Amino acid sequence: TAKIQRPDRSTHFYLRSCVIAAAALAFAEVYGVSRGGDFRQSFYQLSALLMALGIGVSTSLVASPALLRGIERVLLIAAASRAVVALWVYITIFRPDGTSYLYVTTHSDSVLWVVAIALLAGRVVTTFRLESQRGRTALALLLLSAIAVNNRRLAFVELGVVLAYVCWATPPRLKALRGRVLTIAVPVLAVYVAAALASPPSRIFQPVQALVSVNDEEDSSTRSREIENYNLMVTIRQSGILGTGFGHEYTELIVGPDISKSFVQYRFLPHNSILGLWAFGGLPGFLGFWTPLIVAVAAAARLRRHVSRHLRATGVWLVGAMVAYALMAWGDIGLQSELASMLVGLSAGIATGIGRSHPARLALQASPQLSHSRVVPS
Repeated sequence: TAKIQRPDRSTHFYLRSCVIAAAALAFAEVYGVSRGGDFRQSFYQLSALLMALGIGVSTSLVASPALLRGIERVLLIAAASRAVVALWVYITIFRPDGTSYLYVTTHSDSVLWVVAIALLAGRVVTTFRLESQRGRTALALLLLSAIAVNNRRLAFVELGVVLAYVCWATPPRLKALRGRVLTIAVPVLAVYVAAALASPPSRIFQPVQALVSVNDEEDSSTRSREIENYNLMVTIRQSGILGTGFGHEYTELIVGPDISKSFVQYRFLPHNSILGLWAFGGLPGFLGFWTPLIVAVAAAARLRRHVSRHLRATGVWLVGAMVAYALMAWGDIGLQSELASMLVGLSAGIATGIGRSHPARLALQASPQLSHSRVVPS
């Protein structure tokens, strides 16, 4: 029932940048296939990128408070459902047998859980009342448990960055409380990190030990990613400003661990999909695709000063979704994830389109009295 409204000036920039991005990606597709690229493989490289842009444009045109509330409700339900499934698989399959496992579910689920936690954290810091946070706390603990059993170290990186932004975006009325909490939390966190670094692998120290292993040169996964990144940089230098075009593989100058049997498309879909986009789409495709997301992040960050508490909380998870998407894109084929593309498209569209139906903005720092007000404009 949402109606398409006339875009305002702030939305125009995002929509125009999306058109330019789509044109740049289309050129890379034609350029690559015309040079002998595999059209079928180019579909896997390109489809999720266009999906993110398309969802972003359509959401931006119909964004409204009602649509926003519906999206948030579905997001939390989906995150909770996937968390329950992941925990059930872990408890019933892996834990009874003591089976060694690498993961329970996908990186995309990790992004979903991180975004849901950002949504809950944004609600807590913008509507801070102790008696109203029990349900949100319980749901956050469920999602954190799912992240832990999923055993994806990239998820802890995403979670740490997103929570750091939540802390930075704390409203003025809670800055004093934030200072007191940090005074207590920082020493405790320092002791926890020191204990994690000195202890053997353990579930209780998993977040810190997972983060440390990201740059562990002895870790086989880290070594293979470094080799892949080097090969992608070689491809970028060899292919020039226009890239190879979609449908091509990256140059494998140094051969890493053989994963061709388990992942036949590994040279078409590199784990570092940010460098992969640069190698295949060239500089026009790379800059074209990321420009709309940069615009959307800026629009979402401005919402933290909105007069509406709901939109101040929304701005937190919108930024969190786009940051988690970028981190997954760097770490594990994030640009080709349909779920991550859907989340970032919805986030970008809401961030750039919500201002038309909810235009009342006010710099809270300029009017401290308003930051304590419970009046929310309709």
